[in-house]
Amino acid sequence: FIPIYLNSLFFLYKNNMHSYLKKFQEVAQSIEIELNKKSTLKEKLLKLSRDLVKTSGKVISNVHSKRVTEAKKLLSSAISLHSQICDLVTQDPSFTDSGYILAALQEFTEAHIFFSLISDSPIQSPTELGVTDQAYLLGIADVIGEIRRHILEILIDDNIKEAKRFFQLMKDLYDIFLQIEIDKSLISDFRRKRDMARVLIEKTLSYLFIAIQSKKLEMKMKDFN
Repeated sequence: FIPIYLNSLFFLYKNNMHSYLKKFQEVAQSIEIELNKKSTLKEKLLKLSRDLVKTSGKVISNVHSKRVTEAKKLLSSAISLHSQICDLVTQDPSFTDSGYILAALQEFTEAHIFFSLISDSPIQSPTELGVTDQAYLLGIADVIGEIRRHILEILIDDNIKEAKRFFQLMKDLYDIFLQIEIDKSLISDFRRKRDMARVLIEKTLSYLFIAIQSKKLEMKMKDFN
């Protein structure tokens, strides 16, 4: 009787274990499918992010080279890439805070805002651009550096009046940044970029001062002659 009873218990235990293992197998297969989907999505986002960074850089480069038409075309391409990234992220919001996406949106913001400033167009908000607040602030912080480069190019063309206008724009942007206090844990790079902006403004002021004094000296020499 006892051996038969033990065999029955073993049979029930074995069947019960089999049902547990079958359940785990189903769960494991489901997890595998979801993780593979996530991996495929990540690869697509990585490629699109790299393309967006590259295209945004080309927008800025063409603006500096005064190829505005080409810059506008590239900006349209950047907007398209950005839209594709947003569509994919909606499938899995966990990618929203990924470092490579933040970097791409930051570059996109920088290119878009810089192009707007140079073409005297209104600056769009984070919502209008479709970027996070972090990407927006970091992107505009980098715009200050691009404005400095633009000022130096203007000074080469001896257009001091325009250089002074953009220098004031640099200062205005920086003054706004000074009013913003953010926990370092939220945007770790914000304060560093703000400090860098201050240094760039100081250096640009010295270049502008030298250009203005040189212009005054040139005018005096003309009057003297």
